[in-house]
Amino acid sequence: MTPPRPTQEPQSVVAGDTLQFDKDIDNFPASDGWTLAYVLTSPPLAPIYIKDAVITSTGATFNINVPGATTAPWAPGKYFWVAYVTGSGQYAGERFKVGEGWIQIFPNPAAADSTTDYRSTAKKNLDAIDAVLQNRAGADVQSYKINGRELVKMGVTELFQLRSYYYQQWRAERIAAGEQFPSRTVGAAFGPVR
Repeated sequence: MTPPRPTQEPQSVVAGDTLQFDKDIDNFPASDGWTLAYVLTSPPLAPIYIKDAVITSTGATFNINVPGATTAPWAPGKYFWVAYVTGSGQYAGERFKVGEGWIQIFPNPAAADSTTDYRSTAKKNLDAIDAVLQNRAGADVQSYKINGRELVKMGVTELFQLRSYYYQQWRAERIAAGEQFPSRTVGAAFGPVR
């Protein structure tokens, strides 16, 4: 049984995985000769183009089918994508932007080596803050000045606020990935005093 195809652009893809979805665009149906293309940008990484043979059509619907061999070399990162249609026939020479958004490209697990880090940005920042807090436990100097140059470290309160921010981001990512966290709510029932 073939799984249903998504009908909108994905929010993430793993490099090396097949990317498939269908797209209907009001006022610019494929059946009228419009062609669809995408460009993904994340400077300084090279742009990624999704167009031509990987985008076909069935009636008015565009069918996007990017094989795993094509996505395999895509560099990991967060990309801004723009979708646009180009006309032919009576619409020749016309081009219109029809969508934009963000997509996260995750590293290709088949190309992993000892330097591959699969942690999200939120998890990397959370781990870095935890390391600073752990090292801060033995430090007793928050600022110092040498030859007119001053270094001021972030205070523990600020670090805990930043940690809370990144923890919430990481927790939301894990929940979106299907992980369950225990409830922080404690229930209590009180009866009459005897």
